Amino acid sequence: MTLKNEHIEKFRRALLEFASENLKDDDLVKVLKIDVVLEPKDVTDELVQKLNAFEPFGPGNPSVNFLLSDLVVEQLKTVGATSKHLKVHTSSAGKISEFIGFNHAYRLSSLRPGDRVDIVAEPSHNHWNGTRKIQLKIKDLKKLT
Repeated sequence: MTLKNEHIEKFRRALLEFASENLKDDDLVKVLKIDVVLEPKDVTDELVQKLNAFEPFGPGNPSVNFLLSDLVVEQLKTVGATSKHLKVHTSSAGKISEFIGFNHAYRLSSLRPGDRVDIVAEPSHNHWNGTRKIQLKIKDLKKLT
């Protein structure tokens, strides 16, 4: 589609008018698709390696979203040069899991050790200083009441 510069403003107004007449608030809510519910004990090197076989992930090939439910927050802190990221360690049935939430540091003020959470995450390997370990990238986090 090609649009001449002199028609951009007219197109913008028409698009906004169409949206205001046809879209409801519910249409604008972002939905996060959960592919699988997992227990922390099921997040293994073997699972991460199998998932890596489906790379590269992107718009035509989205990564898999796992829900890990009723986890207990053990530790949390901000990380990164500007402290924008959140590192969370959780436990469930004796298994400790490590999560990283890129640009999730804003959640630090509402979480405390001992809180129970549900987390939607993408498992991956973190390679740092010559070591490799499983790390779960936070897509969303919900504090349980």
